[in-house]
Amino acid sequence: MDLMNIGNNEPDIDEDSFENLLRYAYTDVVQISTQNVTSMLYAAEKYMLTTVKTKCSELLRSTATSANAVVNLSTANQFHLEDLLKESLQYFEDNTGTCLLSSYAVELNNDCVQLILMSEYLSCSETEVCSFFLKWIETQCHIHDKEANAKNMRGIAEGLMRFIIFPLVEKKYFSNKVSHSMLLTKDEIISLSVYRYHHGEKCVLFSDKPRHPRIPNKNGQTHNLYRHTACRYTFLNTSLNALKFHLNRSIWLKGCIIFGPTNTNCSYEEQNMFTFELNDDLENVICWEVLNIRSGTSFHTTVALTIDKPILLNAEKQYTIIVHDIKLQTYYGINCKSVCIQDSVTITFENSPKSITFTNVNKDR
Repeated sequence: MDLMNIGNNEPDIDEDSFENLLRYAYTDVVQISTQNVTSMLYAAEKYMLTTVKTKCSELLRSTATSANAVVNLSTANQFHLEDLLKESLQYFEDNTGTCLLSSYAVELNNDCVQLILMSEYLSCSETEVCSFFLKWIETQCHIHDKEANAKNMRGIAEGLMRFIIFPLVEKKYFSNKVSHSMLLTKDEIISLSVYRYHHGEKCVLFSDKPRHPRIPNKNGQTHNLYRHTACRYTFLNTSLNALKFHLNRSIWLKGCIIFGPTNTNCSYEEQNMFTFELNDDLENVICWEVLNIRSGTSFHTTVALTIDKPILLNAEKQYTIIVHDIKLQTYYGINCKSVCIQDSVTITFENSPKSITFTNVNKDR
């Protein structure tokens, strides 16, 4: 892939491309490859060769892979290829983590970076977005031969910072990296914004609205998380069972795992139903569904019950999971872990004042 136009410099028309254009002028035959596509696009734009431009766009669209998605985005933006721009941006959104790690991403121009940061569908954590943004600013200072000081960094980032959701950046990373980067002023860090947000106040300078990746789980993988190491029976209580929890990375919640009943002879369907709730840290109800405890549940085992629509849980946000109206005697988990780690995701559980049963970080329904 020709990378000469990843930044702001215009490519040259090399000798081979010039001969290619002459041949096209007399024969209507043009040879386009990944090696000359940028130069040919530049020529097509300069001499208004619509057919050549279309063929270049088709080639780029056929090679939209993680290896050159960043370059495709830059090329599409520079040469006003709307279809390629749309497809490249969507690929970027669906594979954000990989694309942001590309060595070419930090060389993108302001227009491309704004397109990325404005997207509501980035499939990575806000901490990863912020980390990329800081590296991009430092690289731009180097490219433009500027010292990486507060004034120059602010000048480059001007107009783009508002697209970073700083309140959702992991607290540790924000404290160790962002607050020392010279990007934000002291007022933005403390007096008016982010630190106060972490203590429950409304953020007045930066959005706290999370992004929403289009594909809940593009790899089709579902992981079940078990806190208990043993179980006991029997337990009957229709009251609220609740736990608070937060995560270090954003994930999609697909359902809950419930213990099965001690007696499988119940013939009344309404006896099998219970209520599942999920609240955020502001007491807003994110999910409220009635589930069937018998769905696939066998004697004394657990079963994963799927909710109607996956829910995006954001990193470093507090949630409360609530289960109530269980009308059957069931088993319950004991010797439960308060911190559970699955791959790179860490979930930390805390006792909830909403729980009016014995459900706590050590015991689980």
